[in-house]
Amino acid sequence: MQVKNFYSSIRTSFIVASLLLATLATAQQPQRHRLFNDNMPPGAIGQFRRDLRGPVQCQYQPVKITAEGTAKVSLAIGNMFQADTAEPVYAGFELGNVYRIRITEIPLFEGYEIYPTIELIDRVYPPAGQEVRFAIPIVISNDDMLHALRGNLVTRVIYLEDPSTALPIAETPGEQRDFDIQPHQDALDVADTLGRPVAIIRYGSRTPPSDPTYMNAFLMGCPYWLPLQSPRTEALTPEGQTAAIRTRHIPRDDVPTQVIPSTEQTRIARPYALPIDSGVVR
Repeated sequence: MQVKNFYSSIRTSFIVASLLLATLATAQQPQRHRLFNDNMPPGAIGQFRRDLRGPVQCQYQPVKITAEGTAKVSLAIGNMFQADTAEPVYAGFELGNVYRIRITEIPLFEGYEIYPTIELIDRVYPPAGQEVRFAIPIVISNDDMLHALRGNLVTRVIYLEDPSTALPIAETPGEQRDFDIQPHQDALDVADTLGRPVAIIRYGSRTPPSDPTYMNAFLMGCPYWLPLQSPRTEALTPEGQTAAIRTRHIPRDDVPTQVIPSTEQTRIARPYALPIDSGVVR
């Protein structure tokens, strides 16, 4: 019994000491007061970043908007949405503005529409001439569309991974890795610890107003965006033909042979091998 009590008393003393050290360490950590959070009004963070000046003003950051499944995407111009398309949409967005897009033909909910907003809060710095190739990817996933149809508010933060902490996992073209956080966590704070946040996507249940007078306010002022082309256009094979097959190289034989002039000194042929100064006249 004494041995058991002895060990029990030692274990209790270690637990109390560890709790005390943990309390002291927690009390010494400074309290952080973040300037931004994911509950701020759309456009507040982007406008603050744009007003700081630097290489973000008067810059159109290319984005690539893709909807999963059979869903289609449409952007607005002049308080009116353009034609829906199932192809990836390449556009240049300006920091500080909020762009509202329309998603139609949602899988299993073809008669419903959602209107998420996209806010750019930072830009990327790709090599010159390859801005569209390294556009910010924005993937409208099926899960987010279903949450929006149920009336839930979904906030997605896209961030550029930190190379020193990024997961060494190969990505599939057209897909975007994502993960959910707890309700008490701040999506912008979590993204800031993993990399550099560049965009915020907000899904909700808002629909266009019945009065056209309020359409401009619904479209967040309908800011201008720059249409861009896809960085690569795949070659189309005509119907009835197959793709070209690469064969081995066969040199041409109808090209005339090029005469290469000699670099040696020109020699004059003389009869009978007579020297030049022999004085013989024939």
